[in-house]
Amino acid sequence: MKINTILVAGAYAGILFTTSCQPSMKERQLKYTHTTQVDGDAYQALQIVGEKVPYETDYATYVENNSAVGENRALAAKVRATLDNMIADLDTLATRYNVDFPIRGAKQFQAENENRTVVMASDSTTLASAPATHSELSDEHYAHHVQHEVAEIKEQFSRLSRNTNKDLRDYAASKLEALSTLYKEAGGKEEAGGHH
Repeated sequence: MKINTILVAGAYAGILFTTSCQPSMKERQLKYTHTTQVDGDAYQALQIVGEKVPYETDYATYVENNSAVGENRALAAKVRATLDNMIADLDTLATRYNVDFPIRGAKQFQAENENRTVVMASDSTTLASAPATHSELSDEHYAHHVQHEVAEIKEQFSRLSRNTNKDLRDYAASKLEALSTLYKEAGGKEEAGGHH
């Protein structure tokens, strides 16, 4: 009789121990193995969009405050309004599915006010640390930059809208229309390969 009582008490203690350790096991799994709860496409989309959205939001704020061209300021305001509210949503989704979200580690837009140097780290078509002149902040340059970056973000959201994860799929689908509108306002055409 004593052996049965000891076995039952041991089984209950084992169950209690394993169920109470689940949250810390998940945290350790993410910390040591960097495994996530999303597939490779969703992970890649969150990484790419997580790098671009904060940079483009900061760049749009800079253009909105410093451009002498009214069209640039208006486009920058639309970029900032569209992308700025995505940062918190993407961070929440990444946290929920254990994705190391790159907002903290992403390159940031920097502008030095003394000599008006603009560092454009994520745009490979522009010179880094080139002096900003009014010709570089022209409608053509900024609109082309916005077209290119929004097209890449839109492509990632389009892929994410077909993902197997319902939360990510629904979120991406809800943002595609706003991204398409922003792309068109920057001068992009909605056709295959038409963003350049």
